Amino acid sequence: MTVTYTYDDLRLVTIITCILGIVGAVVIIFTFLSSSAIRQRFGTRLIFYLSIANLGNAACCLSWNGDDRMKCYAQAVLIHYFELAAFCWSVCLGITVWAVTYGDRFLEILSVDTDMKIFNLFCWIFPAIMAIGPAVMSEYGSDPSSLISWCFTLKPV
Repeated sequence: MTVTYTYDDLRLVTIITCILGIVGAVVIIFTFLSSSAIRQRFGTRLIFYLSIANLGNAACCLSWNGDDRMKCYAQAVLIHYFELAAFCWSVCLGITVWAVTYGDRFLEILSVDTDMKIFNLFCWIFPAIMAIGPAVMSEYGSDPSSLISWCFTLKPV
């Protein structure tokens, strides 16, 4: 049995998942901002920054701009940036969980403030560099052969 999806089916699924992602990220961000006790914890700051990256990604994916070349290009760059930023924050969260669980010596070497500065540089600057590279080489756009004409990196020829 073959299941086929239409453009409207895929659009509906995308809208629902983006809205759920936005709602979840906004709840986390408002909870973090509303409590000074929560803001002091290192782990919750990592989750806060991860939520900002996820919010940006969901907001960018919510609107499809396949018809307008410049909007599609901007959307593709931002999706790439926020996807990489979310990945980087997840890596930092994983490193922190490992350090708390197994890395007593690791925790002695680095301070919380130093870690947060390093994590912020890595998680916001590295994705920007990685997203700008394809932008400079005009590798972003929409693929007219796909069903949804998604704005992201172009297929190799």
